[in-house]
Amino acid sequence: MKCSLAELFDCIEIFLYIKAGYYEWAKLRETIKDLNDIFSMDKIGCEIVETHFEDLKYIIIRIDSKYLHNEVIKKTLTLLYGNSFKAALNEFENALEKYNKKECPEAITYANSAFESVMKMIVDKDNLDGGKLIAELKKLEIRGAKFLPSHYENFGIEIKKLLNCLPITRNEKGIPHGKRSKIELVDKSFAEFALYLSGSFIVFLIKRSEELKN
Repeated sequence: MKCSLAELFDCIEIFLYIKAGYYEWAKLRETIKDLNDIFSMDKIGCEIVETHFEDLKYIIIRIDSKYLHNEVIKKTLTLLYGNSFKAALNEFENALEKYNKKECPEAITYANSAFESVMKMIVDKDNLDGGKLIAELKKLEIRGAKFLPSHYENFGIEIKKLLNCLPITRNEKGIPHGKRSKIELVDKSFAEFALYLSGSFIVFLIKRSEELKN
């Protein structure tokens, strides 16, 4: 009996979901390690990671770059979970899931939403969009220190340009607000770019916020 790689991954995720209900954690962790070792040896380019979804404890995500996977994707998930960014965590995990399923417009949209959710938490304003949130970051002060110091004026301008890349990518290649009935075919490279860009900015935003608060 033959199946596609995507179907195999679906079966593994269902198996892990069932086992997570009653399997000893140590045995489950060993099983996941064995599966990840097989993926690595066979150069499948995927890894099983834990999520924080109630109905799906583990998902299989693609590893297009081992370094970026460890330094951006995993670090983003860890920081979001550790700092109680629940909405952003859920959105970033959804972005990964959509990317794995090659649903690229949705992946870009969720990646952008995660980035914006983190900014909303940091500036404490829920009703602003990407561009206005970035403007608020430039004005933000935490314990008397500017989030982006004034002596980095030009740096701040460049950061704003970079940060604006993600909403632009969402608007150009994702699913713009109110237009979910028409989905454009999108190359995977744009979704991958959005995930790494979103993850990198989220890591920076959370670490900068922690730096000023401690």
